[in-house]
Amino acid sequence: TVSVTVGKISRVSAVDLMSESTSERSARKTVKNRGGKRLYSRLILRNMKNDLPRVVTSIVIIAGSCMLMGIGITLKGSLDDMMAHSASEIHHYDIEAAPASAHDESLMQSFTSFLAEKGVSFVRVHKATGFYGYKDVEEYAAVISGEEELYPEYIELAGKRRAESYIPTGSDVIVDQKTSERLGIRTGDAITVSGSDFQEHSFTVSGICRHYYPRSIYMGPEAFRSVFGEDTGPDAVLIRLSGIDRDALTAEIEDKFPDFSIVYPDVLPDAFGPLSQVFHVIVYILIVLSVVMAVSVLLNLVNIFVNRRKNELIIMSVNGFPYREQIGYLLKEALVTTLCGLTAGVLLGFVMTDPLVRVIEMEDVMLFRSFNLYAWVFAVAMETFFAVTIYLYAFRHLKDLDITEISR
Repeated sequence: TVSVTVGKISRVSAVDLMSESTSERSARKTVKNRGGKRLYSRLILRNMKNDLPRVVTSIVIIAGSCMLMGIGITLKGSLDDMMAHSASEIHHYDIEAAPASAHDESLMQSFTSFLAEKGVSFVRVHKATGFYGYKDVEEYAAVISGEEELYPEYIELAGKRRAESYIPTGSDVIVDQKTSERLGIRTGDAITVSGSDFQEHSFTVSGICRHYYPRSIYMGPEAFRSVFGEDTGPDAVLIRLSGIDRDALTAEIEDKFPDFSIVYPDVLPDAFGPLSQVFHVIVYILIVLSVVMAVSVLLNLVNIFVNRRKNELIIMSVNGFPYREQIGYLLKEALVTTLCGLTAGVLLGFVMTDPLVRVIEMEDVMLFRSFNLYAWVFAVAMETFFAVTIYLYAFRHLKDLDITEISR
């Protein structure tokens, strides 16, 4: 067996070395000839099996620490990336401008003439606040409509599977994904939409589009006019810049058209400030928890691991294995444990991240849902650094091991 072989090797080599009847090099060669390196690899597996509770606990701690850190950074990234992906996937324009007052066609004509002189691309859209009803629920939403030139040049209404794309025409009604998930709305369901007169109009949902913010319903021109009236003019302008500095154009618009409000599709609204701060706090708490788990609990487990391996290290020492190979023997088990923990942490994080993101989403906001590669690379790198540092710290006194410390 492994233990009997170790005993034979250690007894022969230890007596020879202490009586100086053989050299360290000769003893080490004898061990190698007897399969010493393979023997110690087998010892690692036997030791892990015999010390299973400690091994499992170490894996759980590493996995939990890695998972907490990865989830924390992913949650923060899901908010930060939301508007960026909204701009790249859905809102393909740089500026949205709209008059703060009631619709004034002469003002809109003056504004669009100014944009034409600047040489930028733009399109006018209908945008109003409406109310939709589904079963027993009635809520508000931004209702958007425009001619076919609006899609997908300025707004891309992609389906949840991204293979399908919608261009609402006629009486088509497209509902955003978050609202669909929250209320259980499906393509083909009937909903009602009403304007400021609260006169309900029934429509069949033509599709569900991927969307982040805000809660929105996209309607074909006929559907929009039936709800908000024939005289409703386009009251917002979507602008695409052609090499013109956005800040400079914004400053000029604010100077010449002070009644116009400016919105950037890739910038979080001020209302998200408190939510962003909450996410920062969550990230810091999860990172601190992961560090505490890694440093305090894992350090104790590593110290137990080292104390239980002293006999094998003394046997290796008398058999001529240098300090570097003794540490390598310990690091093999440490590497297996750490890799198992990191793998489990990333897999658990992958499974848990999407449900957690959905839980913390607000009613009219869909956060960016995706595996954040940066977050998990960072979490794995940091947890590996913690583990290596802790193991090396625990190994610092192993050079001073004495053969008399071996236990029976």
